[in-house]
Amino acid sequence: MISGLYDESFILHADYDLMYKIICKHKLKGMAMDRNHMTGIFNNFGKSSKESKFSYFYEEFKHIKENN
Repeated sequence: MISGLYDESFILHADYDLMYKIICKHKLKGMAMDRNHMTGIFNNFGKSSKESKFSYFYEEFKHIKENN
């Protein structure tokens, strides 16, 4: 299953972009989880916390535009 490369031009949304491509290209369905399961641990001081809201939403818009 190949869905393309990790697009590093998305500084804040590269992981989201890759997951979107995997789900849409391969028509994968979601998976329900129990609310008590941990799916990830995030650092509050990561790259996205240092960017302006404008940069965050601009990149999100760019992702939407590139993926129709």
